Amino acid sequence: MTRKMIFYYPAPLSNAPQSGSQVRPIKMLEAFSSLGYDIYEITGVLSQRAEKISRLMKDLSHTTDSQYQFFYGEATTAPPIVRDKTFAIGQAFKELSIFDRLRVRKIPLGLFYRDIHWKFDQYRNNIQWYKWLISYPLYHYELYLYARYLDYLFLPSINMLKVLPFFRDETRVIALPPGCKLPDANFSRSNLQQCDTPATLHLLYVGGIVPPLYDIRPVLQAVHKSSNLRLTISCRKQEWDAWRSVYEAWFASNISIVHANETELGSLYIQNDISLLFYPPHEYRSFAIPLKLFESLGYGVPMIVSGNTEAARFVQAECIGWVVHSTEELKNLLTYLADHPSELKKMQDNVFRVREKHTWQQRAKQAADLLLQVHEDLISS
Repeated sequence: MTRKMIFYYPAPLSNAPQSGSQVRPIKMLEAFSSLGYDIYEITGVLSQRAEKISRLMKDLSHTTDSQYQFFYGEATTAPPIVRDKTFAIGQAFKELSIFDRLRVRKIPLGLFYRDIHWKFDQYRNNIQWYKWLISYPLYHYELYLYARYLDYLFLPSINMLKVLPFFRDETRVIALPPGCKLPDANFSRSNLQQCDTPATLHLLYVGGIVPPLYDIRPVLQAVHKSSNLRLTISCRKQEWDAWRSVYEAWFASNISIVHANETELGSLYIQNDISLLFYPPHEYRSFAIPLKLFESLGYGVPMIVSGNTEAARFVQAECIGWVVHSTEELKNLLTYLADHPSELKKMQDNVFRVREKHTWQQRAKQAADLLLQVHEDLISS
């Protein structure tokens, strides 16, 4: 018998995703499909989602038995009402009633909540006061609904629960970090040194470069004019154009800038020895874990991450890279690894051993197993 599920994402799925928030729902949808689920998909703009929800509820009204094993959703970084910038307020609030309506039908409900940046000053300081005044209570209302109706709330890390309102039952909150995609067989890594001869280290930084959260000057300072280090930075072109003047003083012939899209990133990863996730300290990073970490993991590339972060805890627990706490520590570590390439090779071997258990398919299976158990409990009760 084919297993059926409902997949919900309150936005269109991007054909060319530019951020982790756009990549994740696509990967999770693909992962559930690869597990063999027949998926009823609720995505798109508000009018499209409303039509799909209406059709779903009409179908469910014609049977007393639920034909769906569970509902899994991926939240956007802003509540649908805020994100859609809609004046169809009634339709937008009606969409949120899907949680109540499916719960009445005894369909288990799970949803991934990816971001709580709105609780930090960086959000309030970067929008007009009236937008903050409107959006802030809507963020709370969204979480109130989730706390009331969801069987499981999935988070990037369990530490995020510390700043999350309404959720008091920790057994209903599960860490579900990003997953990784294993590359095709034709991707091979040949640049790593296989001996103890001092080597040129090829380093990769992928992601944002907008200060203060993504200030890459400490990375540039660690690499600047070092003869045995080569750094490639891949960022959005518009960010580079806007912030180029801030960083140019630290540029040298061993540093290059590219603007790779998702399909080009694989080639970048396999051409480099280490990926860098070294950022300025911020409370937000104590529970956030970047998609780029798992991207690097999938391609078999060890990483260097900032200390006192959720990423550092993960990297240390899985032994897939190194943790540093300052620019000086980063510089010293890079010098050591360039002089001892066998240490790098050992870490790469660890990465290859670990990555199989952190694929997107494993993440989907973890969520599905929990929600299927709720389904079984409801049937037997």
